[in-house]
Amino acid sequence: MFLRKTGVILVFGLLLEMSTPLIAQEAQTPAPQQPQTVERQKVRRAIKHRRHVKRLGFGLRRLNLTAEQRLQTQAILQRHLESIRGQREELLQLREKRLSGTLTDDDRATAKALHQELRDARQGIRGDLSNLLTSEQRTQLEQLKSQRKTRREERLKRRQELRDRVPQ
Repeated sequence: MFLRKTGVILVFGLLLEMSTPLIAQEAQTPAPQQPQTVERQKVRRAIKHRRHVKRLGFGLRRLNLTAEQRLQTQAILQRHLESIRGQREELLQLREKRLSGTLTDDDRATAKALHQELRDARQGIRGDLSNLLTSEQRTQLEQLKSQRKTRREERLKRRQELRDRVPQ
């Protein structure tokens, strides 16, 4: 019995010892990294956009909206997204120019104006969504916003404390 256990342990030890150089050699030769293609970047951007759209209704999901309010919310968001599609596409083209290094001062001014238009559009979305809420839901939404702001400030404070602790 003792010899059988010892034999099994020796076999496993030998297998482990023999396979270690192979594993080490494989780990030392990583696969070459392929640069991200434009298509992959577009896909990633689309995924981020979908996440952003989902996040847009952060507080609204917690307000127990009626079915009618949900339909109106979807209609408002869809209408606004369609209305800003041209600005977003133009911004993406300007981003490509910036990444390729061919962005001019006029392009920068255009980008700044487009960003402002998109900010104004977001304000319009907030106003339209606020109009379809009841006063009780608006109060609850404001509470959620203040809680989120408090959590964000606490998180930033913790990050700053961590940065201060780390010697440079």
